[in-house]
Amino acid sequence: MTKHRETGGKRPGFSALLRLLGLWTALILGAPGVAYAAAPHWTPAQVERLVQWLDYARDDALTMAVSEVPKIRKMQGEQNEERLDEVATDAAVRLLTGFYTGCCDASLKTGWQIAGDRPTGDPRQRVVEALAQDRLDQMFIDAEPHHPFYRAMRRAYAAEADAARRATLAANMDRWRWMPRALGRRYLLVNTASFEAML
Repeated sequence: MTKHRETGGKRPGFSALLRLLGLWTALILGAPGVAYAAAPHWTPAQVERLVQWLDYARDDALTMAVSEVPKIRKMQGEQNEERLDEVATDAAVRLLTGFYTGCCDASLKTGWQIAGDRPTGDPRQRVVEALAQDRLDQMFIDAEPHHPFYRAMRRAYAAEADAARRATLAANMDRWRWMPRALGRRYLLVNTASFEAML
């Protein structure tokens, strides 16, 4: 019978496993010395265009994106280009994601059966690519719903003063964001609340 060599209570390779575990923990916790991709550089014109889009999203009820504007202005005032790049990138990702996922209670999507057409992949990477190609406008235009019913709700939300009514409109705009952007030439819309169907 072959005897196993004594290892002081440790299996062979155990110290290497500990080192791997330590490296994995450092990656998760963001320990110093671990490199991450830097935010892409934004030109002043691109930053201003982003701010215009964020302000525009106010009438889409995407307040989580609108709230990024003061952060951008603060970094501009401090002339901190590196932090401005980071803040602008985060704001663009938040707005892009908001156009697809919405502003409100995610539980509203419980039981939702209609498949959307949200692009797969990392939204941050989409922002990086759009920025490099100077195609921010097209990226946001493609993401925003353009159906006439959505546009009508957006106008109603902008004009509404009652908070409860605005919340209802915001939730319904979310439902349109979950819909495919292209519904095809023929489709049936059913309004269960008013018992109406439209072809």
